[in-house]
Order: sequence, then C-alpha cells, then structure tokens
Amino acid sequence: MKMLTRLAAAAAACLSPAAAFADASTTVSAQPLWGIVEPQLVQLFALVTMGVITWATVTVGALIKKKTGVDITTGLLAQEASHRDALQTALTNAAGAVLQKVGTQIDVTTLDVKSPAVVAAANAVVEAVPDAMERFGLTA
Repeated sequence: MKMLTRLAAAAAACLSPAAAFADASTTVSAQPLWGIVEPQLVQLFALVTMGVITWATVTVGALIKKKTGVDITTGLLAQEASHRDALQTALTNAAGAVLQKVGTQIDVTTLDVKSPAVVAAANAVVEAVPDAMERFGLTA
C-alpha cells in the first residue's frame, strides 16, 4: 500500500506541471509516431491472424480425423503438389517460348538482365541441376 501511495504521488508530481503548461503551443502531432508504429502493428496483426488460422486448421483437421478417420492434410498436400507442378510447368513453357522467339535473334553467351535477383535465381538453377544443364547443352 505504501508503494502504491508513492507511485500515485510521483505520477501526480509528473502530471501537474504538464497540466499547468498544456496549451495549444505545447501540443505535438502523433502522426509521425503513428507512421513508425503502424507497419509493425500491421505485421503483428497479420502474424497473429495467421497463427489463429493455423491453429484452427490444425484443430479442425485433428477433430475430423478423430471423428471420421479421414486425414485431410494428405489431400491438401497432394493438392499443393499439383498446383506447384502446374506452376512449374507453366513457367518452364513460358521460358521455352521466350527462348524459342529470342534464341534465333541473339547470338551472345551472356545476357544482361539488370537484376541481381534474376542472376541469383539463374545461378541457383544451374548449381541445383548440373546434370540436367549438361544433358540439354546449357553449360558454359
């Protein structure tokens, strides 16, 4: 109780000078502070939301498996693999179409893509599948 009294006295001492000088010339805009805090709050909200959704999905999946014996995650993984394969096929087909159109027009061994991310991705592909690169004659 003694500590609470001291805390209240300290708060009153801090707030009373502020109340005495609180006029229009001492107010500051909180907008710059909100501009700094808002993105972190949005990220935090997104993280919490994804956590809740994940928890709910796992809980419902476990409940369905317990009640019916059906494991829904197996179907979801198969569906994800199907979508991933379709995306990979579409990207491969698009890359092939570009190479077919441009391949006859250029006669260079290097291509300036003006993007470090594209260079890193291309190098990762070359390093990941060297046998396939050699098989199709794509080695330097």
